[in-house]
Amino acid sequence: MKPLALALGAATVAAFAAIVGLAVYSETLQFLPSLLYDADLITKMATFLLLAVLGLAALLPNRSGQASGFLSIMAMLAIGFGLLATLYDASHIARAVAETGTNDLKVLGPSLAEALMPLTVGLLAGFVATARAGKRPAAD
Repeated sequence: MKPLALALGAATVAAFAAIVGLAVYSETLQFLPSLLYDADLITKMATFLLLAVLGLAALLPNRSGQASGFLSIMAMLAIGFGLLATLYDASHIARAVAETGTNDLKVLGPSLAEALMPLTVGLLAGFVATARAGKRPAAD
């Protein structure tokens, strides 16, 4: 497996661990599945789009290396789009902190976990696409 795929896999695990850690610290772990339901429209759209990219990357045939370029582009776009959605949510969190004056992690934890969701899905889609792009099909 390529070093880039391994790095993306490790980053995905770290981002998911951050989501769970924030949910545990803010005592909202039982509400973790509802984070996407309560998310704003941009986060929902980004997450569902990235899940579609993840499915496409997993199902796209890679015959004789033809799809390698497309998969590599898909991997980088998924990571970038997840990062943009996370930065968008982080800017909303920063504005809310400035308006309310609170910086308690127990209060901000669910919002931060929600903001990390598109990044985690984007990293996962990038990992799958990068791992698939590096594989050569079996000889017939």
